[in-house]
Amino acid sequence: MEAAVKIEVCSSCGEEIEVVPGYVKWCEYCLDQVHERKYEKPPKHWMARVFDWLGRKQGKQLFEAVRSHQTEKPGITIKTIIAFIMATLIHMTSLLLFGVAVYCLIALNQNIAAIFAGVVLLAISWLARPRVQKLEKDEIVHTADELPELFDLIDEVRIALGSPKIDGVVINGDYNASIGYYGWKKRAILKIGSSLWTVLDHEERTAMLSHEIGHLVNGDLNRHGYIGSALFTAYTWVHVLIPERKTVYDMGLLDYMDEINPVGLGPLNWLSQQIQRVLAFFPKVLFLTLLYLLYQNMQRAEYYADQLAASVAGREALIGTLKKLEYSETYLYSLRKTVIANDNTHFLTELKEQFNLMPAKEKLRIQKISELEKARADDTHPPTAYRLQYIESRKQHKPLITTDSARMKRIELELAAYHEKAANEMVELYRYYNYS
Repeated sequence: MEAAVKIEVCSSCGEEIEVVPGYVKWCEYCLDQVHERKYEKPPKHWMARVFDWLGRKQGKQLFEAVRSHQTEKPGITIKTIIAFIMATLIHMTSLLLFGVAVYCLIALNQNIAAIFAGVVLLAISWLARPRVQKLEKDEIVHTADELPELFDLIDEVRIALGSPKIDGVVINGDYNASIGYYGWKKRAILKIGSSLWTVLDHEERTAMLSHEIGHLVNGDLNRHGYIGSALFTAYTWVHVLIPERKTVYDMGLLDYMDEINPVGLGPLNWLSQQIQRVLAFFPKVLFLTLLYLLYQNMQRAEYYADQLAASVAGREALIGTLKKLEYSETYLYSLRKTVIANDNTHFLTELKEQFNLMPAKEKLRIQKISELEKARADDTHPPTAYRLQYIESRKQHKPLITTDSARMKRIELELAAYHEKAANEMVELYRYYNYS
């Protein structure tokens, strides 16, 4: 049941607005208080400002380009070729550093300076070594033997899309879903967030699975692994040359490159800063350029995965999924409320209740925030508003797969224990980091 609505006057434009107790008070006419992000400051560093501007401009151009074509499968382009060349040069440089380090330690082992240089280069080579994506130690991979009903639906989706086999599924408490190749054997692992799965209806769940599996059809995950490893190496070079307490994992990639700055006082430290900045300039430009090339390709891949998902599950199912993905504030509120209650409140039950109680004006507020979002060159996903407009511009066809209630009920019973475990772990994790 929707909460009682009050009528108040907007202090900014004077229009009468509806106010729902317990939710953000905002004006749908002038968008006053719709979201605090509209007061964000622009990047300070000139390089970050250029990168931010380029991301917004190219994001809009990419949206217009994919909307005007029937198929947008990412392929080999000039940008992709440049990205591969840059990534290869970075990997070769890392190998060269390792070779020089070994030479200094073996061939010049009588020279103390050479030994010291060899140790330093060896350490840098180790830090910047190529990486493969790995699962966390606490992530359990489930197979078709454990989840036959779910894998039956997954197989139906992947066959419809012409996708490779899914090797396993990880069930966690996230309000998200993802897919990727993990380990040196490159196993295709699908991650399903119990929180997201819980609030989706039958068709939307199929749309979510179709979108993620669509990335295997794209072929973009293979490219991202090679280039992404080089991106991490370039970031490591910058971080070694300009050490900083905050890392790229504490803030966004673009924000990190904007804020990174050595800390120090006095003339010697100032001189040291300038030398570090000069030395770090090239790897920093390399990092930003590769980041731009990689993320442009990843955003194009998202559009194509959306197109595939719409063909499998239907346009309306995908639109519903994308809209619900924007309700992360409700997810966090439900999580916080469950933790604070400290009783027998079940998180997933609370989450579903909050979704059912969400008033129309709150949904409109989230929609307006989405429409105000701008493209970023350091974001793997295009703005949701772009994705929705793109899907709405596609011709509507009959879904390739329809999931009946009985089948989804069997899947629900199969996943119930895993959802319960994932939800409890998420609650305990939230409690630990926020209230311990």
